[in-house]
Amino acid sequence: MNITPQGIEEHQTVLQIEVEPERLQRAMQQAARRLATRYRIAGFRPGKAPYSLIVQRFGEDMIRDEAIEELGPQIYQDAVREQGLEPYAPGHIDVVERDPLIFRALVPLKPSVDPADYRSVKVEAPDYEIDDEDIQDIIEELQEQEGTWNPVERAAQLDDQVMLTVHGEADGERIIDAHDQEVVLSADLFGQFPPDFVDELIGMSAGDSREFTLTYPEDYEVESLRGKEATFDLSIEDVKERELPELTDDFAAGLDLQGVATLAELRERIRINESLRRARDARSELEEKVLDAVVDQAIIDYPPILAQRELEDEVERQAQGMQRMGFTLENYLRFSNTSLDQFRAGLLPGIERRIRRALLLDEIATREDISAPDGTPPDVAGNARLHAALNWLIESASGKGPDWPPMPDLPTATETVEEIDIIETPDETIIVDTVAEVEVADAAEGETTKDFKDA
Repeated sequence: MNITPQGIEEHQTVLQIEVEPERLQRAMQQAARRLATRYRIAGFRPGKAPYSLIVQRFGEDMIRDEAIEELGPQIYQDAVREQGLEPYAPGHIDVVERDPLIFRALVPLKPSVDPADYRSVKVEAPDYEIDDEDIQDIIEELQEQEGTWNPVERAAQLDDQVMLTVHGEADGERIIDAHDQEVVLSADLFGQFPPDFVDELIGMSAGDSREFTLTYPEDYEVESLRGKEATFDLSIEDVKERELPELTDDFAAGLDLQGVATLAELRERIRINESLRRARDARSELEEKVLDAVVDQAIIDYPPILAQRELEDEVERQAQGMQRMGFTLENYLRFSNTSLDQFRAGLLPGIERRIRRALLLDEIATREDISAPDGTPPDVAGNARLHAALNWLIESASGKGPDWPPMPDLPTATETVEEIDIIETPDETIIVDTVAEVEVADAAEGETTKDFKDA
């Protein structure tokens, strides 16, 4: 086996490996026996047919493919051992030529992490307290949700609901075509229109029509419409105003929340739910601020294959999640007019961010001699160690311990008020698998054929 080191690319050692013809031939002999065992050849016991007959039956190319697939991980491991390398993560090996058989191997090296002066980072913890005014705001949101829309015989006002049909054109092209749309006249709900669009509807009554021209601002989010003049033709079918229920005990009881029969009990339920949500959001925000501050000043380099492998796993997780909801990744891509490459590109920044954070926390855990808490199961010890490092880092930067912020006292039974759901912030840390692996890919086809792990 002739190994030619071709340098280091992005924390990956590149090796060109030429396999001796004798070794390839032995591998092809073994591959032929496997094929003869897997597929019975008439007149011979499994695996006992002569090589020449097996070649005649399956063809030399198929036998060579079978041999290369089996030989690839062996070649990779032998080359890594011979070069005295210690792969940090799964490696990759391509077939460069088939005759003579030449592989190109990428061996990931250990990332380099310079966390700079992480002990000097200081971050102020966010406010999370809730007061009576906040509770009242949420009650008023619930009051609006329970309100009813009633027709009125007057011109439309701000916060009314109207049913409208609208057509819009810019530079001779149709930019909107909506029919019988019920919308509430609120400026922040008309992002697809110029800023003064809602003002044109104020004062219109059911049955009225109007044509007008507006100009999109130069900083409009849709680049193709920036600074353009658009003509709108619209009509209103009806106008409704919202009638709000009175804030009484009957209103609170009518929300059908377990343990809530009075307005006072509703206020207490909201206080608990909102306090929980704000406490969890505050912890998450503090984690983000500390990690961003430390990562931004750190210098972190790692082999790209780490992100590529995590990307493949994330695409698979996303696809499985879509299947559980009753549709496929292919359908999602088609309906969203997105290619698979675009979908993958959208996931990559988040993956790279998680990897950088995990590598940084791992380095800090090493420098500060931080380990997983005693009794942590081995299968989660890695993540537990990173969480411990994160807690240490947060306390160092903000003075807040792992129990900050304190959670409110909870009653025996709680139920989340509608529209105030508490969502658990997902864990942003990951474990980088350090088990050496290699996958064999045919450079001519650009396809990965199989994953292999070191024995």
